[in-house]
Amino acid sequence: AGEGDVYFPALSHRQVIRIYDLLDDLQPEVIHAHEPALLGLVGQIWARLHNVPFVYTAHVLPSKALSFGAADIARIFRSPVTEAVARTILQNFYRNCDAVVGLNSAAIADIRRFGYRGRILIIPNGRSLDRYTHCAVADITSDKKELTYIGFISQRKNQGYLTNMLRELPDRYTLHLIGKSLDAQYERRLRDAIAGLRRDRVVFEGQIDHEDVPAYLERTHVFVSASLMEIQSLVIIEALASGTPVVGLSNETIDELVDDRVGLRLPKDASPLEFARAVEMVCSQSRTAYAEMCAEA
Repeated sequence: AGEGDVYFPALSHRQVIRIYDLLDDLQPEVIHAHEPALLGLVGQIWARLHNVPFVYTAHVLPSKALSFGAADIARIFRSPVTEAVARTILQNFYRNCDAVVGLNSAAIADIRRFGYRGRILIIPNGRSLDRYTHCAVADITSDKKELTYIGFISQRKNQGYLTNMLRELPDRYTLHLIGKSLDAQYERRLRDAIAGLRRDRVVFEGQIDHEDVPAYLERTHVFVSASLMEIQSLVIIEALASGTPVVGLSNETIDELVDDRVGLRLPKDASPLEFARAVEMVCSQSRTAYAEMCAEA
């Protein structure tokens, strides 16, 4: 995903026949899909034709499916008509699932509200935490404070809110934005908006290797998130596992995993000033109190 870097399967008639030939040869006992369209839909049709159980893991909220990554890439295609058509197609997909996997209780509640009445399983996102649980904790006594957010540069991730929040903090606070641009227009607006800030206060790190994430978290005093919607964000899980306190606006992940023992959870309508004060509250703790928060995270 990203400008000039969007990929999806070219499902020509010939390709679909090749997929079906592969499945006929393999004879799977179950098909498990992670997308409700394209290859996932092809797999579902084969499963129904062959009386094979079909399971789908929902990585997006079905009631807001077009508000996830696709919305940033294809805003031009969104309209009340296309949203109604997409909802109808998605409802049909759900009806043809033998079971649906939800990542947490918020996802399951949304799936039920969407109208799915079949079997639901709860299986949280998984992440090997070995490289995170051995991270060192940032030095809270340092005068310079490092804030980090990891995620695509996009409207849903809401980095513009974080840069507005940074304006409410002293100059010794630096914000690192890690991730590639999903919406180049949004990134340009973001860079224009921070033109008045000292250049080194907001650092666009771009995409980094996943193996390098722990090193960034070790230098981070607070992981900050203003993301508008996250079913179960892996970067929040990684930040907490590394012992990095999290301050975030309420969303599905923040509500599930963040409280005042490991950081601070703020309401969706909290102002950037209120968010900044929460960050300062975490960073103004004594070394002992901060270490306890990191250990609890």
